Amino acid sequence: MSDKNIESNAPPDAQEVFSLLSDLSGALLKWSEEGISGMEETIVGVGEAYGYKDITVLFSPQSVLLSMSHKVTLLRAELPGLPELFKVTALRHWHNDILAGKLSVEAARTRLQQILTAPSLYATPLVILGAMLFSAALAFDFVGTWEGVIVGALTGILGAWCFVGGKNIRDYPKIMPLVASLLVSFCVLGAWKLGWLTGSPGLLLIPGIFLFIPGDTITVQALELVEGHWDAAVDRLAYSVGVFILLIFGVLISATVLGVPFSALVPTATASIFPWWVIYPSYVVVTIGMMLVLQMRRADLFWAILTIIITTIVAQIVTSLASNELAGTFAGAIAMTLVAKIIAIDPQRSPAYVYMVIPFFTLTPGTHGLSGLEGLISGQSVSGVTDLSSLFTNLLALSLGIFIASMIWRQFQPLQPTNQATSRFGKQQKVAGAGASQTDLKGDPK
Repeated sequence: MSDKNIESNAPPDAQEVFSLLSDLSGALLKWSEEGISGMEETIVGVGEAYGYKDITVLFSPQSVLLSMSHKVTLLRAELPGLPELFKVTALRHWHNDILAGKLSVEAARTRLQQILTAPSLYATPLVILGAMLFSAALAFDFVGTWEGVIVGALTGILGAWCFVGGKNIRDYPKIMPLVASLLVSFCVLGAWKLGWLTGSPGLLLIPGIFLFIPGDTITVQALELVEGHWDAAVDRLAYSVGVFILLIFGVLISATVLGVPFSALVPTATASIFPWWVIYPSYVVVTIGMMLVLQMRRADLFWAILTIIITTIVAQIVTSLASNELAGTFAGAIAMTLVAKIIAIDPQRSPAYVYMVIPFFTLTPGTHGLSGLEGLISGQSVSGVTDLSSLFTNLLALSLGIFIASMIWRQFQPLQPTNQATSRFGKQQKVAGAGASQTDLKGDPK
């Protein structure tokens, strides 16, 4: 170690540590769309690693209050979003190095900025390809026809353009769901009116806007509620409702402009023409597509596929045995969480969140909410209410499954080495070799 503070075991300057924690708090706040659980512990853990224990952190979905050694700052983010997954991995390795005593405060702050400003792993054409693969592969499950797969692929391209095309436009993320819904539904409803499509247009348009359906957000809201983060849960629920309104408003505008009757928006599903096993190769394609869209490291692809396959197997088996989809969702959530945490034990891999986020999309109940609203506006109040009730029951099953799996996992933590610290990134070992080199920012295994 070349840093004098580390060599002498003297605590670093309080202002330097506070600046580091402020930078970290701001980054985590911007990445908090999938929940704030563990973020406070992460920030406190970094401060304690540098010898400061008088740290207070209060998180909400749009702000964070940080206090340390009589220094206070309030940080805000207009619209928290999803992090690029390779940066989540790099941040875990950065965190490991701090706990292992490998980084001075100055070096830690420099490397944190390198992580946050690192360019994306995959260029825009690959992100669009990923969205197309994601939407087309999901259609095997949600629509169950070749027409749905083709429409999913084409509308996935439109959704991808909405996802990446306006990132540099001020305030665009606030209306992004509306733009995507308007564009996708206009094309699908227009093709249906011209007689080019035979399936239910209300169902065919869902894969193309699936990236924007806040099913994962409202699931996190329920999980935060269970964990006691009441303020964050209420804020996130309001945000999710707002996104649903934007999505359905885009469909309504398209239907009105094209003269399509609202009754056509009923998302009527037909029996799938595909065998039961097709879901497995389709979910492999889903994972590859989401790897490109969410900027996951190639080194994590195998483990992400393993997680989603095991989750799907468990969900299908339990659904079949119990003759109840709700039970399958609950069991799948438990399996997803435990498998991801087991994989993430190795500090060289990504945190469990990276392996959970894709099966999270496939288990998410968000499509029930969109289908319910489509049913209500089309005049099918019975089917609309039924879908909305399915939304809340699946939401409860998924969030409780994750919560119970996390409780089970924590029971085994005392069996692990005691020189570890709990954080958003899981258990971080204070051992040599737990850090990361600059190749972390390139998405390659070390």
